Amino acid sequence: MTEYGVLLQEIRDFRQENNEKLKSIKDDIAKVNDRMEEAEGRIERAEERLQNMEDAMTELVQLHVRSIDKLTEMESRSRRENIRIYGVPETSERDSQSMSVFVETLLCEGLKLEAAENINIERAHRSLGPLPPSGAPPRSILVKFLSFKTKEKILRKSWQQKGFTWNDKQITLDNDYPPLILKKRREYAGIRKILKEKHI
Repeated sequence: MTEYGVLLQEIRDFRQENNEKLKSIKDDIAKVNDRMEEAEGRIERAEERLQNMEDAMTELVQLHVRSIDKLTEMESRSRRENIRIYGVPETSERDSQSMSVFVETLLCEGLKLEAAENINIERAHRSLGPLPPSGAPPRSILVKFLSFKTKEKILRKSWQQKGFTWNDKQITLDNDYPPLILKKRREYAGIRKILKEKHI
């Protein structure tokens, strides 16, 4: 074989070798592309599932908020005839026939109600919980009236005279708020105090 023939054969072998390598590279690239497409498909499906989960979670949170609002509204309605009395020392009611009788006497004396006024207390009791330690504020007294109108009259009169003094203790009355509303009121207590000091 001539030198030219040898060179030509080498070129052919080189081309064949390159073609084989290129084919191998193309096959590898095709496999990589297939794996990438598969991975992209998995990612897309995972993102779709994640989005569905986020949508479901958002809906559940909204439902939870609506349920809490509805429950708070229902609880507020169930407490609309109630008041809480703050500042009455523990065991002050021990000599009375019942807590209801004690509260009726307390309110009539403290708010200077007419003797003929019947405030119609359905029931009254201390807030649930253990007896507080010495020096701690006494538990409030929860009072339920038979009439919302009577409750409003009692509460309005107490607010007008800013509570009253009984046995040298300052007694105050307020609505019987549900825990959630009470928590929100406490969060804004500092702001209300500042506004009150500035007469706003």
